[in-house]
Amino acid sequence: MSINVREIKESDLDVLADFMRRLNEYEGLGDKCIISKDAYREMIFGEKCLFGLIAEKDGKAAGAALYYFYRISSLGGKRVLFLEELFVLPDQRKKGIGTAIMEAVKKAAKAENALRIEWKCLKDNPSVAFYDRICEKSENIWNTYEIYFKNF
Repeated sequence: MSINVREIKESDLDVLADFMRRLNEYEGLGDKCIISKDAYREMIFGEKCLFGLIAEKDGKAAGAALYYFYRISSLGGKRVLFLEELFVLPDQRKKGIGTAIMEAVKKAAKAENALRIEWKCLKDNPSVAFYDRICEKSENIWNTYEIYFKNF
C-alpha cells in the first residue's frame, strides 16, 4: 500500500468538488454547499488564496485537504494556517491517509514559517479522536462568532 500526498492539479477539481460535497453532506450541511468547481479553480489557481492537497493510495484519489493562511497572530507575529477541510473516503479511513495528509499540511505550514495550524471540527465528528491524538487540544477560551451572507 502506497500513500502519496501532493499538491492539487486542475485535473483534480472534479474529485475535489465530489469530496467536498460528500463532506458537507456528512456534516449535515449539504444544502448550504453551493461552491462550484470553477470557484475552486479561481481560488486555487487564479487568486492563489486557497491551497489544496490530494492524497492517493495506490495511485487512486482517497482524500483531500484545503487550507489557507488567514491571519497574523499577534502572539507570534506570524501567519496562521487554517485547515478548512480534510476528507478521507469512508472505505479508506484508518489506513494512514489522514495522518499522511496532516503531515503534508504541517510541511506546508513550516515552509511558510507559520506559527500554528488551526481548524474546527463538529463536536460529534468521529474524527475528534484522531485529532486528539495528533495535536494539542484547544482550551476553548475564545467564542467563535459567524455572520453568513446569503446574497450580495
